[in-house]
Amino acid sequence: MNKNLQNPDDELRSIIDALADSVLKASDEEILEEIQQEGLDPKEVAGEVRKVLFDSMRNYQQRRLYEARKQYKHHVEVIRNKKYFLPSNSEDKRTLLNKVFALKRDMLLGLITAQYRDFTGLNDSDVDSLLKQFIELGLLENMPGNKENK
Repeated sequence: MNKNLQNPDDELRSIIDALADSVLKASDEEILEEIQQEGLDPKEVAGEVRKVLFDSMRNYQQRRLYEARKQYKHHVEVIRNKKYFLPSNSEDKRTLLNKVFALKRDMLLGLITAQYRDFTGLNDSDVDSLLKQFIELGLLENMPGNKENK
């Protein structure tokens, strides 16, 4: 093994690179002969190789989507576990939510789905969730009468 390699990842990458180089340098006939010597079906091996290549390409193309999902899950978990200072009863929470809608209606119309635009279909859980999200977005900062969540 090359003593210049510092860690196992570098060593593994070096081995993989060497294997890839040997496959690239081999002729089609040599590869076919090696597959047959192993007692494998060349068509089956070709299908497996295509699948590996396709999966690798798809994973590469979707890497930003995977990262975005990971970040989204992290943010949801942060919101779920964070301590928020909200009114203690449902009526006060709805009053606060109505104040936010009244003072920031133009901004919120683009953020709220059509089913909630009349604000009557919100259950207590929806109200809590919206208030927490609004805190995270900074919409409750500088609200009249709100001294918390700054």
